[in-house]
Amino acid sequence: MIEYEGLHFADELHKINDMLTCSKEDFLYSYDYLSEDDYEETRKYIIDVFKKHYKTNNILADVDTYEENK
Repeated sequence: MIEYEGLHFADELHKINDMLTCSKEDFLYSYDYLSEDDYEETRKYIIDVFKKHYKTNNILADVDTYEENK
């Protein structure tokens, strides 16, 4: 598994839910003890988890050509 620094909330599903339903700004305002780096590293981790899940379960998804928008 890929390890990231600052991974503070990938195992807290209520925060993941908030991350998916709120804007980044609103999320970081609500969880002011988390940094933008924490947010971004957790987001990257979640993408990697999905990519691995899709590949492992032969789910048709564009995981090989996925690139981050910077």
